[in-house]
Amino acid sequence: MQYSIGMKKYYPIPGWENYGISKAGVVARIKGGVRGASPGLVLSQHKHKTRGYLTVRLYDKSRQKTFDVHRLMAMTFFGEVPKGMHVCHNNGIKTDCRLLNLRIDTATSNAHDKILHGQTNRGERNGKNKYSEDQIKDLKRRILNGETDESIAEYFGMSSSHVKNIRNGYKWKWLEI
Repeated sequence: MQYSIGMKKYYPIPGWENYGISKAGVVARIKGGVRGASPGLVLSQHKHKTRGYLTVRLYDKSRQKTFDVHRLMAMTFFGEVPKGMHVCHNNGIKTDCRLLNLRIDTATSNAHDKILHGQTNRGERNGKNKYSEDQIKDLKRRILNGETDESIAEYFGMSSSHVKNIRNGYKWKWLEI
């Protein structure tokens, strides 16, 4: 069943039937309820301070709960999210909760998406990193040209074991020359 408020269609949120959500990720009250709340009220969404996802707070007579909007979308349109699965944003934008931008997928696939969207904390984006990507590319070229780990380590001011880890793909494997 769907409800129309103005030009938008809202679908009841499972377990919270006083509220509905549109395919655009807009949450609204679709039935009257607590403290005189009237149908048609569009709820404010807030960006979580640390995680960056949009959240919304739902109420009924005996309970209140804050939800991530993308999780409400999944509950409403995809059904219960299986344990161990994630609600993924196709374009990598955490605040884009439109139905066409969401899917249920594995944690591995979600991590791969983060790499594709440049949202991982590796390389120069890692606060503990000491070397630029250009330096590591130069280091990898030197490895390919047959220089010893010791001479490369001395040139870059790092340990030969660190050079060995780069050579063997334990570190900086993702960075191509």
